[in-house]
Amino acid sequence: WSSDVCSSDLQVEQKAVIAGTVSSTVAEGTTVKMGDSLVEISTLTGTSAAARATVNGVVKQVLVKVGDNITPNQVVVYVEQLE
Repeated sequence: WSSDVCSSDLQVEQKAVIAGTVSSTVAEGTTVKMGDSLVEISTLTGTSAAARATVNGVVKQVLVKVGDNITPNQVVVYVEQLE
């Protein structure tokens, strides 16, 4: 991408990597770092991160809520990327 793109317009889709029932989500407006857990699901052994941040940024929109069933590759969060 070119340097003349305004970084505030860059919202990155964050997708689930595993299926399950959502047990918790990050709050909108939260600053996250690459690797931070965004959405967790319930498993037999506790909770597991279903989606992690792929960029550093601020959570702009959470598309799922506790109790929702999610599938792999489903977009669950939008993060506005920071430099």
